[in-house]
Amino acid sequence: MLSRILTALAAVVMLALVASPAEAKWIRAESPRFIVYSDGDETVLRSYVADLEIFDDLLRFRHGMATGGLPPRKLEIFLVANSPSLRRASPGMGDGIGGYYSASMGDIYAVAIRSRGENTVIQHEYVHHFMLQYFNNAYPAWLVEGYAEYFDTAKVGKTQVEVGKWGEGRVLELEYLKWPSMDDLLSKRFWDIPKEAQGGFYGESWLLTHYMMSDPGRYEKFLAYMKAVGGGGDPAKSLYQILGADAAGLERTLRTYLKSGLKYTNYTRSGFAPPVITVTTLPPSADDLLLEGQRLKNAAREEEDSAKFLALLRERAARYPGDRLATLTLARAEFRLGDWNKGKALADEWLVANPKDAEVLRLMGVSMIDKAHDDDVEGQALVDAYKAASKFLARSFAVDKTNYQTLYYFAQAQQTDRDFPSDNTLQVLDIAFNLAPQVDQVRLLYAQALVRKKSYDEALVILGPVANNPHGGGTASYAQDMMRRIKANR
Repeated sequence: MLSRILTALAAVVMLALVASPAEAKWIRAESPRFIVYSDGDETVLRSYVADLEIFDDLLRFRHGMATGGLPPRKLEIFLVANSPSLRRASPGMGDGIGGYYSASMGDIYAVAIRSRGENTVIQHEYVHHFMLQYFNNAYPAWLVEGYAEYFDTAKVGKTQVEVGKWGEGRVLELEYLKWPSMDDLLSKRFWDIPKEAQGGFYGESWLLTHYMMSDPGRYEKFLAYMKAVGGGGDPAKSLYQILGADAAGLERTLRTYLKSGLKYTNYTRSGFAPPVITVTTLPPSADDLLLEGQRLKNAAREEEDSAKFLALLRERAARYPGDRLATLTLARAEFRLGDWNKGKALADEWLVANPKDAEVLRLMGVSMIDKAHDDDVEGQALVDAYKAASKFLARSFAVDKTNYQTLYYFAQAQQTDRDFPSDNTLQVLDIAFNLAPQVDQVRLLYAQALVRKKSYDEALVILGPVANNPHGGGTASYAQDMMRRIKANR
């Protein structure tokens, strides 16, 4: 699963005990940049969404962007009461995990346990989401994580926003855990650092970021460094040159900075306009199926308990005949885990009455492509499957032109064309990339298409963030190998 999971750094204060499906009441809050679902109190939800909007404005302000700007796609967040509810969306989540973020071809969304006072999980992941959307350069791992760690402790108060504060645990971590060498920190991913020093990676990354962000002069140098490494500069040598220091000197400076009293910054909240928030109540089916629907969108294709999970979804969906969420969730479950023809029958029946439902049209097209791949279809049969899927995807696009999945799968279905990628297909991939630069699969297909067009430099830029992803695993390794082959053969 290509999700990034952040362990909560402090105990979570619950707003309510978890409710059974029969007792829960899901509500949906939509603001200019977020869609947030919650089975808790509406007042708390409105406050939470307002704080997220302020946090986004803060990031825009710090990056020289106009506050109030809108993203090409709103981020969906699901707030739950506790760990058992979290596991409804993602089984296997431990009790110490406060939430997770997922960016895949299934969806881009986050799930988090509601808490008072701290929102480090979502804020950390939102910084990653924000940076990939607007500053998608191949930054080194320390900068990717240190930057998110710096902003994730931000506290949005009634009159101000506090940025750069730290907890006692962070300071103790830096005092007692072994630090990675400065050369390793600046140039390697987390898993490439010697194991005995991995425990200090996040703390040292945070401290270096904090040091660079806390002084106006150093911040200007930090911006110069980001520009240098974003343009392909060596991540260690560039920083040493910009700061006029070597590895040993920089480490001494950081250790002194840690002991000298760290600074933090307060921003006046009155400088950020209050957002318009619309709250609606979801149908009763959401109590039984909303989180399970997100579970079906997880990146992993296989379910260890797929038969049991499918039976549960069939039983719950049967309670809500004619309900859109129930129909859509069960169709997706049948396509993925059960009887493909049953899924098609559900989708076909729904589309007869609702021929312009973009999500169901997209689900139908995607499921046809997935089935062709699962069945190892080749030759003319694959061409025919792709053409049939493209018709559904084109109908979905006609209704909703801003969905990255529709665009990605439409482009994928053109791969059997002799002239792939055509100029039109390349444009489709470019739009998909700009809508969802957080999704590695979009980047990989776009880069492959660019290589076919001999646009090697553009392909390298697209692949850089995937290759440098500290938690990228096999996908990062694949992107690194692809970059090596491009550089060797261009």
